[in-house]
Amino acid sequence: MQKLVPIETIPQILSPIKDVVSKPQFRQIERIVRGLLLAQGRRTIEGIRRALAENVSKGSLNHFMAESCWADDDVQDKVLDILGEHPLVAPREEGILFADDTLTGEHYGQQIEGLAKYRDVTAPGVAYIYSHCLVNLHYSHELTRAEQRKSGQKEKGVEYWLDYRLYRRQAELEERKLERQFRTKPQLLIEMLQAQDWQRLPVKKLPLTISI
Repeated sequence: MQKLVPIETIPQILSPIKDVVSKPQFRQIERIVRGLLLAQGRRTIEGIRRALAENVSKGSLNHFMAESCWADDDVQDKVLDILGEHPLVAPREEGILFADDTLTGEHYGQQIEGLAKYRDVTAPGVAYIYSHCLVNLHYSHELTRAEQRKSGQKEKGVEYWLDYRLYRRQAELEERKLERQFRTKPQLLIEMLQAQDWQRLPVKKLPLTISI
């Protein structure tokens, strides 16, 4: 049975972010969160778009994910404000922070068509596909049995995104005269770690799974 999602509460939960992003950006953030909750199976951009009860183009979601700019530290601070208000997801000292990069040939294929051109790393020798690669920073912790019963959640653990950065090939950025923006995946991860407020985000360990 599909879990019911209180969709009307999402803008209210996300409201602190309004202070640090534009109105169009907030609208897209709300759509992405709503789509992630409603989508069945793999959470691709296309899956999120189809799950929304409104006509949203895939191109607009792609553009938001790849091109929107805001003050990362300010957004991170607001996200921690939101998490701190909800005990089940608030960071805990026994929490685990982990990072990975999304192999988009495997996970997304051509669902993000048109953003950039990369070789499919999961299929050597295959022609180029259109996709991009995200470096992700996740947080997780386990719930007590009492918390599981109270919340009605069957899963023992809680996991959510803290931050992500878009990896772009150096050659692509050079073609667009944006070579100063180039960052390797480890460099993107370092930037994300430096953006965290470690007094508000206690963790016991940090597993890394970054593919170069």
